[in-house]
Amino acid sequence: MLILILLWSAATESNGAILRYPLAESHLIVAAGEKGATGIALHFLFVEGARDPGDYDLIVISRVQREKNRPLFGKNIAETAELWQIEPVEAILQLLEEETLQVGFVGHGMSEANVETVLAHPLVMIGSDGYSMAPRGRALQTQPHPRSYGTCARVLGHYVRERKLFDLATAIKKMTAMPADQLGLKDRGRLSKGLKADIVVFDPARIADRATFTATHRFPAGVAFVLVNGKLVIQHGHHTGVRVGQILQPN
Repeated sequence: MLILILLWSAATESNGAILRYPLAESHLIVAAGEKGATGIALHFLFVEGARDPGDYDLIVISRVQREKNRPLFGKNIAETAELWQIEPVEAILQLLEEETLQVGFVGHGMSEANVETVLAHPLVMIGSDGYSMAPRGRALQTQPHPRSYGTCARVLGHYVRERKLFDLATAIKKMTAMPADQLGLKDRGRLSKGLKADIVVFDPARIADRATFTATHRFPAGVAFVLVNGKLVIQHGHHTGVRVGQILQPN
């Protein structure tokens, strides 16, 4: 959530730091930070004539560290401010302070028409800045964006099968060969003799994303088998326990 407050300048002294953040035109926040055993404590000063940075109901909390703030998962900043009986911008700052700046959020500011226009462009590839995770352990303590579970499945199910934005072959190229070429991964991204066998077997009539903004930890439907480096890691929709992924570098 710190990305909502762009760093303008910082001056560090022996006893801490003075940070100045422009939140919007005519709105300047001055934060004095002192390093402590549990992180950084921030103290905020608001300038008169402050303006809102946007629609607070579009900023949804997805990750916090402290147990006391876990009930905020899935709530937007407007709801949090009402719960705490403070102004929304103060809710953002208080949450960042309590969580030592480590707050994840999901923003709902995208235009679907713009998304389709961009996706359909022949030079646009498909990827995700989501996380690789499973619905267990520490991951369940977060409420990530559903793209972590369903990016490619949503493209294949929604934009190809339902919206018919482009055909199946184009979609697969956008998420395999094109990004592999762009990243310089010469032995991946295509089904060809001698290349690495990274293969997903799915049903084009059933493939669909199942993760939502309120129920994020759901795997997609319609995926039968997945091979990574030639080894079967998903069989009939279930993980085999095989873990053969590796860090990739241009080759």
